[in-house]
Amino acid sequence: MALVTALLFVIAPIARAAQYRFVLVANRSVPVESLDRSEVSDIFLSQEAHWSDGSVVKPVTLRTAEVREEFAKVIHGKDDLQLRKHWQRQIFTGRGSPPPERPSDEALLDYVARTPGAIGYVSANARIDSSSVKVVALR
Repeated sequence: MALVTALLFVIAPIARAAQYRFVLVANRSVPVESLDRSEVSDIFLSQEAHWSDGSVVKPVTLRTAEVREEFAKVIHGKDDLQLRKHWQRQIFTGRGSPPPERPSDEALLDYVARTPGAIGYVSANARIDSSSVKVVALR
């Protein structure tokens, strides 16, 4: 029975992640295994600058419209247009700039693998090499 319970704790975050068209990925140096939506939103809206170990958070986004739109809806509760308007206001007032974008899953995975502190998202069907990046569970 204890084994079944332990397996459920491992499988549940993976099953929840599978319901979305995106997967969170991070550089192997990032000191988290899972994040809730609020934490992810803070990271990608530049409201969280450091990881728990003091290292700099470096979010990166995917340019692909379908995945980007679902990420904005699930994580921020906004559509892509609302999110772009948010960043226009931040830029205009000098309070921030959006995370850098990458044109493809492969380019984003490469950036995350090479950049300490990096976190991003890729399409759920992307080929992820777990030796170079880690999947971060969304709780």
